[in-house]
Amino acid sequence: MDSVKKVINNIFLFAIILCFTLAVCLVFAQAASIITLNGELAATAKNIISKPASLVGGAACILGFFSSYIKQSKS
Repeated sequence: MDSVKKVINNIFLFAIILCFTLAVCLVFAQAASIITLNGELAATAKNIISKPASLVGGAACILGFFSSYIKQSKS
């Protein structure tokens, strides 16, 4: 059971990092759109990045929830 918990924790960590990376990319794209006064860039960045970021964030939440229920072996 330890190997399953390790795999879930590694996938969880990867998903969290990916979610934050996508969120930072979205913020930078929207900041660039404000600086360049390009509203279309902000709308396009939101349409492209927000859905994958939300899906990855949701997956990370579900993995974190189920990871808490997996017992750690007492070695």
